[in-house]
Amino acid sequence: MSDFKTLLAVGDLASPKMSTISGTDKIANAAKRMLQENASSLLVLEADGKLVGIVTEQDIVYRAVAKDVDLNKMDVTHIMTPNPVKIAADESIFEAKKLMLDNKVNHLIVVNDGKPVGILTSQTIMGS
Repeated sequence: MSDFKTLLAVGDLASPKMSTISGTDKIANAAKRMLQENASSLLVLEADGKLVGIVTEQDIVYRAVAKDVDLNKMDVTHIMTPNPVKIAADESIFEAKKLMLDNKVNHLIVVNDGKPVGILTSQTIMGS
């Protein structure tokens, strides 16, 4: 996937394992799914499979737990980040770092032809 121009492409480091959840699922279910799947984020999908957001560990802590919301009653859509930041699989790791810093995010959705093919975390980039 990488070439001389990019040296190390995002697609080379991205994890193809993308855990998902419906926006109508409850926050407690999201937290349980993250624990079960050892995931730091979940892609939020509509019924037709369209990506509408991402919910991260930080979203659960800062937007739900810290605000004392009922995790068993509130939907994931209330705390998710809509329209998550995406990056093409053939972009450089340097562009990924810049996107994360500019957008203040720790997760990027890696896309190929507009479709999600992986997820890249700041933790993964730090190891590169």
